[in-house]
Amino acid sequence: MLAAKNNCTYEKMMEQLVYQYDCYHFSENSPAMFNPTRILNALAEGKLNNHWFGTATSSYIIDHLKRHNADIKNLVPKTLFADDFDVSPEGYDSLWPILYQAGYLTIKDFDPQWNTYVLDYPNNEVRVGMMQNMMKYYFPINISSGKNVDETVLCGIVQPSD
Repeated sequence: MLAAKNNCTYEKMMEQLVYQYDCYHFSENSPAMFNPTRILNALAEGKLNNHWFGTATSSYIIDHLKRHNADIKNLVPKTLFADDFDVSPEGYDSLWPILYQAGYLTIKDFDPQWNTYVLDYPNNEVRVGMMQNMMKYYFPINISSGKNVDETVLCGIVQPSD
């Protein structure tokens, strides 16, 4: 049904759903977990929209990013040792554990030899939402009107990391 509404095959729609909404990995061996609300929204609306920041934006996360002077253009991918996750919420002196625990980043790879994890955005919905939400704090632009948007900056930021 969703594929037909978007003039594509079932297989192509599945690829698009994975790209747009493939979600969280709880460990290095965890399968990708989709958020059922996102899938239900897509089915109800007949298209793939970005809902993450409409339902999950946290001023704490935004403040945390600003406090750490996060370079949103080069935020991910990020490699961390397993010990880097061993922190309490009160003692966050690093940007990465809170972004992972809040679902803004997920495990994309694990190196057992070094006991390191590679974190990245879980999907396109979070990637685009993060960029749109954070750009207003980093660049003097109006995202909704597109005024003063340098396309090379915008494209470089919103493109997925490989």
